[in-house]
Amino acid sequence: MVVRKEYRIPLPISLDEYNRAQIYTSIISERDFSKNGEGIERVETIEEEEQTYVKRLYHVHSLMPSPIQKVIKKDQSVLIEQGWLSYPLFKTTFTNTYMGENFLIEITTIHKDDLGESENIHDLSDDEWKNTEVVNIDIAENGPEEWDPKKIDLRKFGKANIEKGWIEKLKNEAHMEAWARFTERSEAKNAKRCFVSKFHVVLFLM
Repeated sequence: MVVRKEYRIPLPISLDEYNRAQIYTSIISERDFSKNGEGIERVETIEEEEQTYVKRLYHVHSLMPSPIQKVIKKDQSVLIEQGWLSYPLFKTTFTNTYMGENFLIEITTIHKDDLGESENIHDLSDDEWKNTEVVNIDIAENGPEEWDPKKIDLRKFGKANIEKGWIEKLKNEAHMEAWARFTERSEAKNAKRCFVSKFHVVLFLM
């Protein structure tokens, strides 16, 4: 079964700030989440005129429940990420050699100076758009508890604090929106919302 969702994530930063932040977050994640043979391994980077191709391996065997670790070997649990980066457009796929055609997550993200007003920004066909669920994500409500932006005093960075009604106030401040379109063929239920909300909270706070 193919699941299609479009996640809309407003952020209180400019497009330029986001671009710099995502480069920094990528470098930090590779460094900080890679220990004892687990974590993120960058295996290939190709710089082209209009885009950058990146291939990374996610070694996540130790993060799996112990019963699954006994069934799946360490080399079978590796997630393969391929990314085509041409900001403000990103395309990323996640595959796994063990699950083969039974596992595919494709993420296409468009970043724009907007607050979610644009409809069908990915220019899908009528049939695809009809079968795509739109999910609005508030980083103040949907992010991980350990990275709660409401607990951070952002005024020292020249930003208004994240509080109730913060999105409405963005109309007069620097802002942008990320539209992350997920196409999933996988048994990994509920993985999408967790991933997208955590990434954008961490990126903003870093």
